[in-house]
Amino acid sequence: MSGAVKSGGIHIGRYVSNVAWSWAGVAVTVVVGFFLSPYTIHKVGDSEFGIWTLALAMVDYYWLIDLGFRSATLKYSAQYHAAGDETALNELLSTGLLYSAISGVILFGASFVLAPWIGARLHIQQPVFVPLIRLVGFSWAVGLVFNRYSACLEGFQRFDITSRVWILTTALRAISIALLLYFGFGIFQMGIALVACQFLGYFLNFAELQKLFPAQRAGWGNATVAMFQRMARYGFHSFTALISNRLLNQGVLLLLPYFLPVRFVTYYGVPWSLLDYAMDGVSRIGMVTAPSAAALEVQGSERSLLSLAVHANRYCLTIYLPVTVLLTIYGRPFFTLWLGSGRADYCAPLLAVLLIGSTAMAGQFNSVSVLTGLGLHKTYARSLFVEAVLCIGGLFLAVPRYGVMGAAAVVSALMFLNRGIVTAFLTARVLRIPTLQYLRRIYAVPCGVAGVSAALLLWCRWHWLPGRTWPELIAAGGIFAASYGPLAFFLCLSAHHRAFLVEKVRTSLARFGSSSLTG
Repeated sequence: MSGAVKSGGIHIGRYVSNVAWSWAGVAVTVVVGFFLSPYTIHKVGDSEFGIWTLALAMVDYYWLIDLGFRSATLKYSAQYHAAGDETALNELLSTGLLYSAISGVILFGASFVLAPWIGARLHIQQPVFVPLIRLVGFSWAVGLVFNRYSACLEGFQRFDITSRVWILTTALRAISIALLLYFGFGIFQMGIALVACQFLGYFLNFAELQKLFPAQRAGWGNATVAMFQRMARYGFHSFTALISNRLLNQGVLLLLPYFLPVRFVTYYGVPWSLLDYAMDGVSRIGMVTAPSAAALEVQGSERSLLSLAVHANRYCLTIYLPVTVLLTIYGRPFFTLWLGSGRADYCAPLLAVLLIGSTAMAGQFNSVSVLTGLGLHKTYARSLFVEAVLCIGGLFLAVPRYGVMGAAAVVSALMFLNRGIVTAFLTARVLRIPTLQYLRRIYAVPCGVAGVSAALLLWCRWHWLPGRTWPELIAAGGIFAASYGPLAFFLCLSAHHRAFLVEKVRTSLARFGSSSLTG
């Protein structure tokens, strides 16, 4: 496989570049969140940070008005670009832009009118909440339109461009917010900085698409009813999954201030964001699983399709398990050093509960991609919607009785059952393999390897490294990596994938040595 340009219809060089740039974007997001979140909480306080988190989570629901059109834009832009059909590309962009412009006006109007009512319903008395919702809502309304350009860039397989734009704007946003907080400004000024950086990102994506597609002639006159219907048909199931994911990801944040003081949004939102960052790194591998599955379906290779599903899921789980082990064993010391002991008392137990569901989901993330690539994700989208409905109902029952811990238990249990077990069942049925065998091939070896390394790490915490300082936490991470890494490499990776990696490393080192000698 080394030296191969394509595999299963996928361009390997472009694939590796896209994943690498996507991971770079994730790394920047994680670093920014790690340093900026505690600084922001320290400067504005738990309640104000809770309002900031709540406003962003609430406005994130505005993407529901997209109705899956972004995913349709990505899919058809890739198809028309590969076929060299510039007329269809312009029709696609024009139709999407017309729909987005109308939706954006409705979205901004709704955010402007409903912001006071929402604040009253959530018992939020701080006057900054209403203008913050309106400000961020305006940016999201404009972003709904410009999202077509970033979707086209991804359809052209230029994740390197969108990732570079994301890295730049994320870094600028972090620097701007840090400076504003340093000079004594608050969360409304943070919102202005956020909007300015988002607008910069919109412009840069637009300019980059103009370079790649100079024949772009997007205009309302090129929009057609036929293209609208095509995009709507494709986007329907994506919309079902999208609305379900929004309810699952932000539902807790919106309901907590209805029952509890707004500071509990911070206590839940911080560990949830931490796991979301880790899952985002896993999802970057899954981005190419769907087209790979589609290519293998065309080739009629059922055995290769099963191998893709098993190995992609196993490797994602292998990557995620260090997060599970390290945060389970050292979660409380980590939060104590990061946010302070008072916040750690809330965040650490919540994180431990949420890790159960998120770890199960990490081992099935690519199962969803396989179902999507095969066009068989309708049942999964419906199961996700059922999960969302049960989650909202469970929150109304659990939060008044058990507080924020009850919310975490409901979310994690449903995540484990649906996105862990049910998703595996749906995929195993498509791949014609018993569900228990499918689960065993994915989870058994990585969990066994993680268990051995976790036992060593527990011994270290009890006898040597309690995690009272950052050097102790770093040392614990190094010990875990030294034990887990080699075991995972030899036991979790298949023989031919190990050989491929070894060959790539050997070739890269030889090339580097040759360049050094030449220089």
